Amino acid sequence: MINMIEKNGIISMHIHEQKSKREISRILGISRNTVDKYISEYESNLKALKESEHDYESRVHQQSLLGKPTYKRTKPNRSAFTDQMKIEFNQMIEEDKRRDELLGDNKQKLSAAKIYRELRKKGYEVSQSTVERAFRAYKETLPKEVYIKQTYDPGKRAEYDFHQVKLIVEGVKKTYHQVTIALPYSDVYWFKLYHDETRHTLIKSIIEFIEFMGGTFESMVFDNLSPLVKHYVLRKQDKVYDEELIKLSTYYGFKISTCNARSGWEKGSVENGGKYVRKDLFSLNYRFDDEAELMSYVTSEQIKINHSKATKFETEKASIKRLQVPRYIYASEGISIVNSYSLVTISNNHYSVPERYVGKAIRYVKTTETIALYDGTKLICKHGLLSGRNDHSMSLGHYEKTLKRKPGALPNSVLLKVSSEETKRYYETFCHEDPKAFLEHLYGKVELKEDNEMARILENQIQGFNALIPEVSYGRD
Repeated sequence: MINMIEKNGIISMHIHEQKSKREISRILGISRNTVDKYISEYESNLKALKESEHDYESRVHQQSLLGKPTYKRTKPNRSAFTDQMKIEFNQMIEEDKRRDELLGDNKQKLSAAKIYRELRKKGYEVSQSTVERAFRAYKETLPKEVYIKQTYDPGKRAEYDFHQVKLIVEGVKKTYHQVTIALPYSDVYWFKLYHDETRHTLIKSIIEFIEFMGGTFESMVFDNLSPLVKHYVLRKQDKVYDEELIKLSTYYGFKISTCNARSGWEKGSVENGGKYVRKDLFSLNYRFDDEAELMSYVTSEQIKINHSKATKFETEKASIKRLQVPRYIYASEGISIVNSYSLVTISNNHYSVPERYVGKAIRYVKTTETIALYDGTKLICKHGLLSGRNDHSMSLGHYEKTLKRKPGALPNSVLLKVSSEETKRYYETFCHEDPKAFLEHLYGKVELKEDNEMARILENQIQGFNALIPEVSYGRD
């Protein structure tokens, strides 16, 4: 075998120095047959070059004249993808097609990794890269999706979507729901993590986005989210939207628009943006000491991602409809039974009420920020809305009678655990060996020397839920 320099040396000595093939063979120490092969190949390509009619064709022959030597393989490559594997591969491809025929468009598509695992289960010795090559070759035979590039004026359109994010927070694996709102004109992304994909989250996130922007867009485009589209009218297939979102859109003055079923490309900005944000933020950073650190990280990264788009974003903000109304107050109501722990459960979280209500059915009103609990029309108490799952909001003032009778229940109680940090520090510093003394002070029976500032804190802990919520119109959960 000869290299490119030797090949071009043969050609140069024959064409430019007029040396014979025998002489070239002797000087370079190369077989005369090899010399004859490359000179003949050169003359053949030169003739074809002179007869070429197109620049591309000429380019091909020029490269053949001067390119690297080529060799025929004496033995064909033996593929690890055997005929029997191809049969199994094709059977899985056909099953994938049958599922699509039965179910219509779906997101359960077969992947190269899945085919590889199935072949390995059946005992075939094959690498994943070999299967991936075969799968890519199959995909190349399919018709390619073509998209029509869109353009939008500033302030006209915002696109909304949910994406799931799995993280480890406080050492526990948790699933968060990332709301992403993309602005196609400025390519800015607004995003935030929530604990669910309910109507409450949908409404709350839109309100927060509108407040962030300081105004509203002409239209907001959504998927056919279950909190958004209540049902379809038969025959016409018209969509019936959730009443609360209709109220919100009327209040702020934006038009609701939804994609056709399984047509994510109709809101490509947020489809691509949501996936980009999820990968960029959480592909490597997925462990957080607590939720406060997580939320702070999301906020800071949003600023970084959008930093280079500031000029167009300012144009976008100047083009939207400015807010003419105060913040929309969204609330839902329901009935909950007070259990034996003097707690009501609302949206998978637990809120305390005074112990005299145990066993009774009480009414709650839930806004985006608070939970208010009523006995008929009488306000019992008010809590800040919990955003997690199985969390507790409890007041020491709700358990006075029981704790006086069972002071030993306090040290290991959820009640003390979820109390304010000031209360817990006071308890640990002065009263942890005598919970009865702590309770007597708390409920006003005795005074302690160190209690001046702490008494005020404890009083706030008891009295802090008495503010009336504003008058609102509300629907039912």
